[in-house]
Amino acid sequence: MMLTLAALAGLAGCAGPEIVNRACPGLVSGSGAPVILSAMNGGPVGAPPPAPGEAVAERMSRLVAAQAARTPETVMAQPAAIALEALRAPTRKVVRINLLAMTTGGQYGAFSSGFMTGWTESGRRPDFAVVTGASAGGVVAPLVFAGPEFDDRLRLNAGIGTGDVVRRRSVLELLGASSLFSTAPLQRAVQAAVDDRLVKAIAARWRAGNDLFLGATNLDQGRFELFDIGAFAAMEGVPAGVKRDCLVGAVMATSAIPGLFPPKRIGGDLYTDAGVRQSVFLRGVRDGIRDSERALGIDVRVTATLLVNSDLMVRVARTETGLLDLAGRTFTLVSDEGLRESLVETVDLAQASGWRLRAAVAPDFETLGCGEDDDLFSACVTDKLFEAGRAMATAPRIAWLSGRQLRDLARRF
Repeated sequence: MMLTLAALAGLAGCAGPEIVNRACPGLVSGSGAPVILSAMNGGPVGAPPPAPGEAVAERMSRLVAAQAARTPETVMAQPAAIALEALRAPTRKVVRINLLAMTTGGQYGAFSSGFMTGWTESGRRPDFAVVTGASAGGVVAPLVFAGPEFDDRLRLNAGIGTGDVVRRRSVLELLGASSLFSTAPLQRAVQAAVDDRLVKAIAARWRAGNDLFLGATNLDQGRFELFDIGAFAAMEGVPAGVKRDCLVGAVMATSAIPGLFPPKRIGGDLYTDAGVRQSVFLRGVRDGIRDSERALGIDVRVTATLLVNSDLMVRVARTETGLLDLAGRTFTLVSDEGLRESLVETVDLAQASGWRLRAAVAPDFETLGCGEDDDLFSACVTDKLFEAGRAMATAPRIAWLSGRQLRDLARRF
């Protein structure tokens, strides 16, 4: 019996997927320096905590300087301090920045895809200088940042079911696996969407004075970090294949639901879902804008658009006493609370900074007409969410929620 178990364990070790390490130097914002975007997050044990938003604030200072200059591409290639020094008398005294943040949300990410598709169709979609995405929002953020010409790829999460996203592991695989499911189907879909044309478009947008950040949780360091996708795509001397692989790795890392989806190792550290720490991350962006306003003597006016990939409803459910049932229900409630805290923090930050904040929240599940099931992803739900987002954005007048309305909704439970 012991020999049989040992043999099974050995087979499982062979069957268990190896977590490949992607070097991706320069992908993590700050070139390895800690990126802490919220006072709620701390650094590694025994290390002095870095200044909140340190690395991303520097990047935002450079972006604002680029937006104020006649030739943004020359500014984006310089360190922030040099860029600011060169622009003591900026060409533009008022800089307007459109910022887009897309939240965590699992299958509800189809809402953001549909909304952005519809917004393009309406002819009113803004040109976003800053795009951020976490988890489900991080899956589509690179496509949104690259521009409307990539809208056809936004359907990668529409009309998909669980089998299009994950594969349940066998018993033998589970013995040596890092997650309950393999995300090979999702990774294939992301790889199909991330080609050289997309990477080049992201790089061009960055050189023109724009930024794209994906959030993820560094399990080894115990902190929230950013993948600086725009700057990485524009790096010289990095092979195209490496850029594609690292972008795919970043997307898979930001959406790696702990326990369900495998984490990803990047630069030697293990990364998992952004929502473990943050669902929205704008504090570092705010700090950089504030710094550049003071340094350049300009007025930066921000319109922040927040797409919430959730209906912010907590449905009553009879929880079974099995281990997986209890763990699943608990994880759902903890994730929901984390999203709500992030939303309230974002509203408070935007109001204190004088930003114009507008939000769109996914429709209530009950209105989709799909029926309850236990699947992680439902083809009916993702299709209806995509179409609902599209309809919301193409309406003659978008029913935006104000900051106060969003805060009230987030505090409902």
